[in-house]
Amino acid sequence: MHSTSLIPVEGHNNFARDPKTGAIINVNETEFEKYIATRNKLQTDRDKLNSTREEVQKLKEDVSEIKNLLLKLVSDTNY
Repeated sequence: MHSTSLIPVEGHNNFARDPKTGAIINVNETEFEKYIATRNKLQTDRDKLNSTREEVQKLKEDVSEIKNLLLKLVSDTNY
């Protein structure tokens, strides 16, 4: 798609219409790059959050296992 074939959208300098599809396209590259950077940061943040959740869940399981082993050890020594 060539920018010369796009039809400017009246009153919106950053948008143009594709005459073949009728789609409205943001032609402001700076804004598009900012959008991509924001989207990538959000994905990175989601990945970090998911990783932290998994780590916390694993720690909970480990603490529970240690607790059970300590309870077993204490109950075995009382007999």
